[in-house]
Order: sequence, then structure tokens, then C-alpha cells
Amino acid sequence: FNPMYQNSLNQFLVWFFHTLTSTDQCSDAKQRIDLLIDNVTYNSYVALDRGLFVQHKLTFKLLMTLKIMEVERRDTISTNMLDLLFKAGMNLQAEDCPKHKFNWIDDAKVMDKWKNVVALNRLPFFNDLINKIRSNEQEWKNWFSTLNPEEMEIPSFEERLRADPSGPLMRLLLIRALRQDRVCRAADIFVG
Repeated sequence: FNPMYQNSLNQFLVWFFHTLTSTDQCSDAKQRIDLLIDNVTYNSYVALDRGLFVQHKLTFKLLMTLKIMEVERRDTISTNMLDLLFKAGMNLQAEDCPKHKFNWIDDAKVMDKWKNVVALNRLPFFNDLINKIRSNEQEWKNWFSTLNPEEMEIPSFEERLRADPSGPLMRLLLIRALRQDRVCRAADIFVG
């Protein structure tokens, strides 16, 4: 419980009434409502973001982006995707995963990253991920070993990622699966 993050109804009403008075008037009621919703969302976001500690801003931006996608672009996000973003392969047991020979991914005993790959492979978008890694191992190893994989083209998937409306989220999921150390930067690019 952090009292810094308590926002009252009165605070929200101030933002809401400010939005009502500052939003352009429209003769069309639907257009006016859409403008109000967009502006209330934006003004609330700006006001809340201003009050956050720096270390919490990226999390807030990511959660807001995901929520907006969930509401406005249902075709680009699913519960399975969110589960993979937050939990990845944590629910999988080692015996649920096919064996791998990729010691560059992770230790065969620990298998954390490999479990993430197996979980990601269960999404329709990535249903051939394991096969792609097997058939292009050197490319994947090079990508995996770069300092900034979130800024590099992803082997075997770049065209698919660019063509699909959910591509940016899928890119984030892949970074989450294989390079947890780069998730913050990848999330920053995603919400950017």
C-alpha cells in the first residue's frame, strides 16, 4: 500500500471537467463522445504519469498500452499473449518440453529460457518457432548473443512480425522469452 499512488474521485473529476471544457465542440454526438474519451484517457494518463516514481513509469505505460490494445484492438492481443508476457514458460515442467541441444540458450538442467520458447511455440503466430531455431541455429545464436537484440531483425520472423498487426507485441514476447535482460528496453520500444 503506497499512499503516493492514491488518486481520489475528486482528482479524477478535476481532470474530467477540464477535459470537457477544453475538448473541441462537435455537432456530431458520436464524434464528440469519441473525442472526449480519447482526451479523458490522455489527460488522466498524463496526470497519473506525472505523479509516478521513475522506476514505475515504464510499467504504467506498458499496462496502459496493453489495456488500450485490449479495448480498442482486440484482434491484436489475447489472454494467452498476456500470460506469456507476464509468466512465459513458468508453468511448464521440464518433462513437458522437448529436449534441445542449444546450450547457448540455457543450461539443460535449468531450462528457463527453453521453457519460454516452448510456451511461445504454442501460440499460433510462433507455432514453428522451435523448428525455425533448429533449422537456422547459427542465425538465432547470433541474434541471441547481440547486445541489443530488441533492435535487430529477428531471424525467420522479421517479415511476419512487420506484416501482422500484433507484430510489435509478438516481438516483445520473443524478447521476453529469450532475453529477459532486454525486456525493459523492448517494452520501452513497444510503448514508444
